[in-house]
Amino acid sequence: LEIRDFELRRGEIAGLTGLNGSGRTSFLKALFGADPAQSQMSLYGKSFNPKSPRDAIRAGLGLVPENRKTEGLILDAPIYRNATLPAMQGKFLARHGELKAQTVSVLKQLTTKYGAPEQKVLQLSGGNQQKVVLAKWIIKGAKLLLLDEPSRGLDIGAKADLYKLVDKLASEGAAVIVASSELDELYAACDTIWVFHEGRNIARFNPASTDHDTILRHQILGEHHHD
Repeated sequence: LEIRDFELRRGEIAGLTGLNGSGRTSFLKALFGADPAQSQMSLYGKSFNPKSPRDAIRAGLGLVPENRKTEGLILDAPIYRNATLPAMQGKFLARHGELKAQTVSVLKQLTTKYGAPEQKVLQLSGGNQQKVVLAKWIIKGAKLLLLDEPSRGLDIGAKADLYKLVDKLASEGAAVIVASSELDELYAACDTIWVFHEGRNIARFNPASTDHDTILRHQILGEHHHD
C-alpha cells in the first residue's frame, strides 16, 4: 500500500473508488490502525501513526467496516451496548440508564426503527443496523469518519437516509471518507473522488466536472491524474 498526497479537510466528503483489490479497504484500515501503514500521515497538523484501532479512536476516528455484522456490531448484545461501546473505553462505572438515554437520543436523530434500546441488534433490519454502527461514532464524537461500502445490502430508502446523514455530519464539521464500488453514489455524495489502483491512490477528480467514463478508464488502466 503506497499512499501519496492524500488530503482531506474538515467538512469534506472524499470518495474512494477502484476495482476489487485496489487498496481502498486497506487504506481505511491503515488509517484506523488495523493494518500497518508505510506512508507518513498527519492529523490536525500533527504526526499520526496509530498502532491499533484504540489509538485511532482516541484520536477522533471512527470506522464503519464493510461487513457490519462481523466487524461493526456485537449482534447478540443490546442496541444501547453497541451504540455506546467506543464511548465507554476505560469507563467501567457508567450507568445503564445514562447509556440508554444517549442511545435513544442519537437513534432518534437518525430516524432509526427499533423496539427498545435493550433489544438485540440482530433483530434490526440492515439499514437500522447500519444506523447503530454510525450512532456509536456520533456518540463518541468522531471527527474523521471512515465508511467502507456503507450502503451495501441497503434498500433505496435506507441508502438515501445514509447519505443524508453523511452530508449532515460533514456540514457540522466532520471529515468523511467513503469507499464504494457504487460510482453513482460517490458522484452524488462526494466533493472529490480518488481512484485507487494496485495499492496506490493514482488519481483525484472533481465529480462536478468529470464524467463517469474518465474515472472508469483510470480504474482499469491505472493512469495518474490529479485535478
